[in-house]
Amino acid sequence: HSDFKYSNWGITYNRIADYSNNTTAIGLNANTSISDRWAERANGIANDSLSQFGRTQNTAKLAYETYILNNQQGFNNQYYSIAKGIKQQTETMNEKGGTNDLNIAWGGNYKEKLYMGAAANIPIVNYTQARNFSELDHLDTINLFKKFNYKDTLTASGVGIGASIGIIFRATTWLRIGLAFHTPNYTNINETYKATMNSELDRAVDGKNQWLWSSPISEFSYTILKPAKTTASIALFYPQNKGFLSIDYDYTNAANTKIIAKTDVLWANDLTQKMNQNHKPTSNIRIGTEYRHQNMSLRAGYARWQSPIKTPINKNLTQNDLSAGIGFNIKNTTIDLAYIHAAYTNQRTPYTTQNNPPNTITKKYNNNNLIASISFKL
Repeated sequence: HSDFKYSNWGITYNRIADYSNNTTAIGLNANTSISDRWAERANGIANDSLSQFGRTQNTAKLAYETYILNNQQGFNNQYYSIAKGIKQQTETMNEKGGTNDLNIAWGGNYKEKLYMGAAANIPIVNYTQARNFSELDHLDTINLFKKFNYKDTLTASGVGIGASIGIIFRATTWLRIGLAFHTPNYTNINETYKATMNSELDRAVDGKNQWLWSSPISEFSYTILKPAKTTASIALFYPQNKGFLSIDYDYTNAANTKIIAKTDVLWANDLTQKMNQNHKPTSNIRIGTEYRHQNMSLRAGYARWQSPIKTPINKNLTQNDLSAGIGFNIKNTTIDLAYIHAAYTNQRTPYTTQNNPPNTITKKYNNNNLIASISFKL
């Protein structure tokens, strides 16, 4: 007779993130231009060498060739933007894709007291972003400058690896306590990037007042190292096996995220530094309950997800989810239907410049999702 009651293996494939999103932001800006950012990053690089450096400097090449950036007099490696004064700025962003997770898991039971589990996690990422950023001298008050339109398309795909291990202790017939550790996750990403810029000037320069320039398709490969996560849980079981009430608590520190690249190291180091500076630890909580009656289960839940982003503009970026569901067990088949309502605020900064406060876009979301699933026991 063994104290080890059973050992099970399982394979699951789930979508854990959906990136589909379309946004448009319009505003007036008298202080900065996105081209100021390009000029800052290009300073120190000769104009005939801009395309040999990283992504931001490559963008500066587009602005230089379309006469939005010019050289400071007497210097071929110092730049200024002609887009000075009040402008109308418009940004549209179309995103699609998601992350699916292939999970290979093992679970065991020791003396009906200690439940153990381990899993290998393989995230599969696909993402496409098409962005259009334009600036317009809508009052016709800026010398030489009339408008420009900058478009870029980013496509990313990759596969990663991570692992998790956990235990659940059955303290009594009605109380279980759990602890889980998720290792850092390594995901290798391959990106393709292309940008186009067109401009229109108030008067002709070098024979014309409209200019168009496109970058070659660039390919980038890098690795994202996501930080470890720890989860603690407690579950209370109702009498007569009628259901349960569970509470889960997660802790992770997004400031430990790293970007590792063999090429475009400047971009990778700059992004890692920004993530370290602008992110913080988060504590998330999930509460769920289930009540069973014969072959039917009724469910309800609440989740609070803290934003990992430090933001001095709006400190309350917490996401709150409410859910309700129903499930049926029919022999070896389980059918589930769930409704999830998510309410949250998101902030994004299209660009930053030295010695100026950031221009931040604040977006409020109310998402409603209906999810159906079916599973079989073999």
